[in-house]
Amino acid sequence: MRAALYCYFGQIKTVGLDGIPKKGPLLFLPNHQNALLDALLIAVNCRRKPYFLTRSDVFSNALFRSFFAFFHMLPVYRFRDGRDTLKKNEEIFQRCAELLCQGEAVVVFPEANHHLDRRVRPLSKGFTRILFQALNQCKGQDILLLPVGVNYLRAADFPDLTSLYYGQTFPVLPLYDPEDLRNSVMRIRNKVSLQLQTLTTHVPEGKNYEQLMAYLTSMGFDFQDPIKINQTIADLPDYIEMESDKVKQPGPPVVLKVIFYLINFPLLIPWLWIKKKRVPEREFTSTFRFAYAFLVYPVVYLLSFFLLGSTMGYALALILISLHFGCNQIYIKSIRTSGKS
Repeated sequence: MRAALYCYFGQIKTVGLDGIPKKGPLLFLPNHQNALLDALLIAVNCRRKPYFLTRSDVFSNALFRSFFAFFHMLPVYRFRDGRDTLKKNEEIFQRCAELLCQGEAVVVFPEANHHLDRRVRPLSKGFTRILFQALNQCKGQDILLLPVGVNYLRAADFPDLTSLYYGQTFPVLPLYDPEDLRNSVMRIRNKVSLQLQTLTTHVPEGKNYEQLMAYLTSMGFDFQDPIKINQTIADLPDYIEMESDKVKQPGPPVVLKVIFYLINFPLLIPWLWIKKKRVPEREFTSTFRFAYAFLVYPVVYLLSFFLLGSTMGYALALILISLHFGCNQIYIKSIRTSGKS
């Protein structure tokens, strides 16, 4: 899976890995933009083997259930899944509390839903419920919280660049008062939210979001570096004069894009149909695209190797397949930003 993700993204940058405790109860708290890719990126880059809370509707397929179970993913139910299903969350939250008491790491997305907007949304109380249950079960044992910023250059598009910024761990006990749970929740949420706002691009309320994003995108600013981009946002005026209404989108060189589409045309047709008919939300586009590439390309390469090998020799077949894979990787790795800040 790690190799597949590094082939899919032009770059995966990680910052703050050395600050992640190697053992002991730990709650990762990332922002949530890009559906299951957020979870997979953390799973292969956090130096722990964490458990994840994942929306329950993705567990409807038996094949997916096995895949998610392999990556320690647990279903969490929402009101839209049915009022009766919400009762199942008690069992899941209890399971998470037990895992923390056993010294495991758990990943919870505190925003409780995903969205492509580049801002930290209000945090839910769900992750604090898990924390309080764990603190009640493992008396006297503290739990560390670790906010994580997941950043994408263009989350729904391909190819893409991404970065993970791990924040500073902090213990929950100094913020927890069993006699005043309401204020305990507020203190914990505020501390997590403030740190998340430094670890990912955060456009504060009151800013003209669409205009600001159009300006930053057209000027080639680096959304992989939240520290610099947030400082840029803070320094910019509320109104920005645009030289043109046309926004220049980041992407690979046109020549490489043409070559990519020509050599992958037969495989892109099914994907475009899936994208149109099966992707439920734009936030799921990259997850479905990655899953399609992860499942289809190895099978196609294997079949091509045997079919071409039987007619023109296996050495030449291997060379042709390697060239195809290499051209795709050149296209994927060619995407870069200007690095402006």
